[in-house]
Amino acid sequence: MVYTLTVSNTGADDASGVQVRDVLPESLQFQRASPVGEYDALTGVWNVGWLAAKDNRQLQIMAKVR
Repeated sequence: MVYTLTVSNTGADDASGVQVRDVLPESLQFQRASPVGEYDALTGVWNVGWLAAKDNRQLQIMAKVR
């Protein structure tokens, strides 16, 4: 199973310190995320960091049913 998260900055200014939180349901077991190293499966926090105005980023989370 693959989840795709998209975060967008629709504003006119750049954003810094951007984080997205998405905790997987207990019925799913985290396998990996892409890009690697930006998603913490324990807390569900995706550290995006800096996001330019009118830009977006995507994270894919791969999980399997327990």
